[in-house]
Amino acid sequence: MRKLCAFCAVCLLLAALALSAGAEAGFVAPAVTEGQGTAGVPFEEAMPGLLPQPERQVTVTGTEGCPFEMKTPANAAPYGQNTVAVTLPAPGRVTVAVRSRVSTVIPENALTAYEAAAGTFSFSWPACVWNGEPLPEGLASLICYYTPDGGTEQTLERTVTVVKPEAKLLYAFPELDAWCPGTPGVLHVDLELMAGGVVKAQVVRKADQTVVFSRSIQCEGGVNTEWKWDGKSAGQTAAAGEYTLRFWSEARPEEVIEQPLTLLSAPEKPELSLHDPYAYPTEGGDEAVWAFLTSPVWVLEGYEGNGLMIRENPYEQSAGVGYVTCRTVGVSVLDLSVPGWARIGAYRIKEGAYIEGWVRRTDLTWQPVSTRMALVVDKASQRLTVWQAGHPLGTVYVSTGSQDVGGRTRAETKAGVFLTGTRMLSFRDESYARFLNVIRINGGDLIHSIGYARTADYDMDFRPHASLLGRKASHGCIRVAVQASDDTNGVNSWWIWTHAQRNTKVFIIEGE
Repeated sequence: MRKLCAFCAVCLLLAALALSAGAEAGFVAPAVTEGQGTAGVPFEEAMPGLLPQPERQVTVTGTEGCPFEMKTPANAAPYGQNTVAVTLPAPGRVTVAVRSRVSTVIPENALTAYEAAAGTFSFSWPACVWNGEPLPEGLASLICYYTPDGGTEQTLERTVTVVKPEAKLLYAFPELDAWCPGTPGVLHVDLELMAGGVVKAQVVRKADQTVVFSRSIQCEGGVNTEWKWDGKSAGQTAAAGEYTLRFWSEARPEEVIEQPLTLLSAPEKPELSLHDPYAYPTEGGDEAVWAFLTSPVWVLEGYEGNGLMIRENPYEQSAGVGYVTCRTVGVSVLDLSVPGWARIGAYRIKEGAYIEGWVRRTDLTWQPVSTRMALVVDKASQRLTVWQAGHPLGTVYVSTGSQDVGGRTRAETKAGVFLTGTRMLSFRDESYARFLNVIRINGGDLIHSIGYARTADYDMDFRPHASLLGRKASHGCIRVAVQASDDTNGVNSWWIWTHAQRNTKVFIIEGE
């Protein structure tokens, strides 16, 4: 049995990979149709192309002596210009906080400790919380805390109805930052427009700012859209070089997301050699860990979510020893002594037993991974750490799989190296819990938010699953906290959803 070198220099055993039966629920990949259709300032440099939330612009009018008052819009659309006006009888300090009906979500203040003059001041409120996450539809409260200079605190509360978001382009990122046109397959770009409409896409050559390709992408509101580019410009393969992918909502052309893209003249695929994708470094600090987390892996060729049969011996008629998931699971290359064949080590679909067997060398493909970020899940501590730009960015509590859930023996989340794949906004499991921000990593094993249930008044109640964070509790998926805070550096389920491009490496460390 091969071993994993664990976080903090402890050697850990690599466990088995789970089938879809071990997931929270059956995963249905989002539709892929050609031509169809953020984060805060601290992350902007490390993650180019995501739009920071603007600073609050405060406008002051009025005169001293007016009564303390706050006026809010009856309806507030996330990402909209929702004007809030506060009138003060005297100078003082003002904080306007948001209270959502969504339990366990701690909203970001609309205005914090603003030193206000007497009179009326107004500001635009985008109806969002941490990381530009929109407040859910329904009722929310704005609470104004006002402390006059030398006086005692006073409060006002106003209720607003949060409606559907405006057509903000939330994210747009390619699956890789370096890609060779003309190789099998296409370049996938994931994007999400928060209201139904059109996203404009351009491929721009950096050297002379020439637009070599453009497309209008029709998108549904609040649903991940997968756009594909075949690397062609005017019917010809685009030349190798540096490019910029440019995206914007037709309804909000002033907000442009740009992503770098290097077009290669030849695919990056080294000669097949012995390879251990699980050799987590125990020395060398952050630099060594980052090199490991951003190093490519060998995976099995095939459609994401499908399995490939591993043979007991190196010939086609040999008995099969099990299926291993294609494209998103890193495998060990153990033996290349037989021409045309490779002996690999992996954990098979079904009950997840470790297997070693043979595949055609042509069944293996060298898969580059994201060099922007990576995810490390430690099952022992039940925590997920986001690595970005070479360093840990933030850590949140999770719930991984438990073999005790409903007596299901395949519920354990398997350790190993995985790559993020297709995504969907939400799904519902057999208990009618709903999960958000869903990203596939291994067949039916997913990364997603903790679950919530709808209450009688249409509230989203996360409390039952939130109480299980830090413990094994899922059916094999990785449930991520929805809370974001300064302690997590803003990282939560939503942050991962809006930052993790495809082929982000997910390293899952075995626990006890």
